Amino acid sequence: MNLEERKKKIIYIINDLSFFVSHRLPLALHAKSKKWNVKILIGKPGSKIMEKHAKNLINQYDLDIKRINFSSSSLNIFSEIIGFLQIFFEIFLFKPNIVHLVSNKPILYGGIISRILNIPCLIVAISGMGAMFTGKKEGLMSLLPSIYLKFLKFILKHKNLKLILQNKDDNFFFIDNNLVNEKKITLIPGSGVDLNKYKNSSNFKNEKIILFPARILIDKGTIEFVESAKILKEKYPDWRFVLVGASGYKNPSSISETKINEWIDKGYIEWWGYKNEMSEIFMRSSIVCLPSYREGMPKSLLEAAAAGKPVITTDVTGCREAILAGVTGELVPVKNISKLVESLSKLIENRSLCEEYGKEGKLMAKEKFDIKNIVSKTFSLYESLLTKYEKKI
Repeated sequence: MNLEERKKKIIYIINDLSFFVSHRLPLALHAKSKKWNVKILIGKPGSKIMEKHAKNLINQYDLDIKRINFSSSSLNIFSEIIGFLQIFFEIFLFKPNIVHLVSNKPILYGGIISRILNIPCLIVAISGMGAMFTGKKEGLMSLLPSIYLKFLKFILKHKNLKLILQNKDDNFFFIDNNLVNEKKITLIPGSGVDLNKYKNSSNFKNEKIILFPARILIDKGTIEFVESAKILKEKYPDWRFVLVGASGYKNPSSISETKINEWIDKGYIEWWGYKNEMSEIFMRSSIVCLPSYREGMPKSLLEAAAAGKPVITTDVTGCREAILAGVTGELVPVKNISKLVESLSKLIENRSLCEEYGKEGKLMAKEKFDIKNIVSKTFSLYESLLTKYEKKI
């Protein structure tokens, strides 16, 4: 009996429920619609509020989801060993045809286990290199990136594997460091956008809002955004600088609510908290700004393009490929407040340029970021791996 005659089985392993819902849910639902047997393993939540919203949304779907005892930010060796063993037995008992891994720890644990258990097909999806590869590391922590890459190289030697990367910089990094055979790499630009949410974007009036759509982390460029707002508020007092994202996220670069409230009290910014549905906020805004230090392919900027909004972001991995510089938005050097202020001023004072960038952004979103195309490309990889495996048995 071949794979066409029996039910296909896939396990998704991902860092937490909210990230699964926002970035991988359409894939799982598509697999279910094709009568695949789908199982999702998730780690501990990084944010209580994001977890709450994700649970409310996921309850409407009949999905087999299991919480695993690992956390993307934890260094508790005993807790992580338990999580590793849980993943091992879940994979061993489920016996999937495909394991699809997303984010650093799931890739590490799930990848090693998939090699040990000789899983038929393995998908490794790098959606960003995470906090481990950004910021300054001291002492033993400075050794973690190189240790991780050694394990990753072992994982990527799986005989029937596809590595999904979201940007060309990561593609060059993996090839230049001899981490994987180039033939195993597929570039897919992000997790996609539901363009239907933005069909009526022209019905929304642009308010004088500059939107920062991200978790409130130092690595997302929050400090640079707030410092720019502080300067620009003096010249443009009627413009609003709005943070929309979760605070208190379990991440080394998390910013406290006390600090956020301090900024609010001084009149620099507004903070609207975490919003599960962002489409209307994007459509109300005039400019979207994400001065991040590093990304895979930031979904917030793909949403901005779909909403027809001009973007200002940093000239770093992931961000630079989410826009067309001088066509859909502006690139600024990372951690450079003066250049960020300069670019924001330019767009604030040039409505026609904003409209032109927004128009081109919508075209780019339709061409590159449609969720239907992203799901189709990913499933083509599944099918190619399954076909390759079938020919070998």
